[in-house]
Formats: sequence, structure tokens, C-alpha cells
Amino acid sequence: MLYTFYTVVVSVFLSGLIAMSAFVFLTDFNWNRMSPVAGDVLQLGVIIYFISILFSFIRVYRSNLERDARIAALEEANQKNLLQTITVRSNREAVSISVDDILYIESLADYVKINTLTGVVITKEKISGLEKMLPEWFIRIHRSFLVNKNKVEAFGHDYVKVQAQQLPVGRKYKKEALERINNNKELTA
Repeated sequence: MLYTFYTVVVSVFLSGLIAMSAFVFLTDFNWNRMSPVAGDVLQLGVIIYFISILFSFIRVYRSNLERDARIAALEEANQKNLLQTITVRSNREAVSISVDDILYIESLADYVKINTLTGVVITKEKISGLEKMLPEWFIRIHRSFLVNKNKVEAFGHDYVKVQAQQLPVGRKYKKEALERINNNKELTA
């Protein structure tokens, strides 16, 4: 809407400028003999024109910045989804864990227990840090649990079952978590 307004203003100004220039040229009018009011109107028209161009430029610049931010966010999400392994410190050594092998992650006060197909890894990472690091198919279901939605076997209104382990769904995370899990189950069915 605003862009249309600017376009109309610019069009009206340009047609007025052309009409005024044609009048001056065709009548062989001398600019020095022109009334001060006519000169002020011309200056006002030029100022309005440049202001409308400036606002149009600012609008285009902002939309480009927003588009670039969206592209950067999508590229970051894509990089997270391409992630094959994560590396965490456990027992004073770096342990590489395949993202596809992770069943769920449980927070234990100062530690995090990563339950995988092959066993358990305990690390001093924060669950929120792991949540940011892992791909989008890992869902926070509770302040202490993060699950791989591809490994969910069953779910109810207050629990999620992964490898026969029933995990609670917190009230804060319930709506989004169950919606995302339900969407996944519909796609695979």
C-alpha cells in the first residue's frame, strides 16, 4: 500500500514537472521573472520527490535485510539438519555420537544423560545447549527431556514412549511437542 502511494506521488510530481517545464519552454518564460511562489512550489515538488525516493529506498533496503536474515536462518537450520554426529565430553574424553542413534536426552541437574541405541553417555553439557545444536526433529517435551521424534513409538496426552521407556510431557511443552509428534506420525502413516 505504501509503495503504491509513493508511486502515485512520484507520478504526479513527474507529470507536474513535465507540465511546468513544457510551459516554461513553450512560452519562452524567463526563470528570473517567475513569481517567488511558483519557485517555492517547484522547490517543494523537488523536495517531496526526493523524500518519496528516500523512503522507497529505505523500504527496499529493510526488506532486503529481512530477506537476508530469513535466508541465513534457513541455511543455519539446513546445516543443523545435515548434522551426522555430535561430539560431547564424557569422562574427560571427547565422545562422538551419531545423531540418528540418539533416542532421548535427559537432564540430571548438572549433567545430561544421552540415551542412544548403543548405550548411555553422561556429559556436563546443558540440555538447552544440546537442543540448539541438534536438528529440528529433536523435540523438547519436558524441561528435563528432549526426544528424537523419529524414535517415538507411542504417545498420549501426558507421556511419550521411546524404546519402552515412558517419558513425561511437561505442561509448558505439551501443545507444541504433541503437535510436532502427531504431524510426524501422520506423515509416516
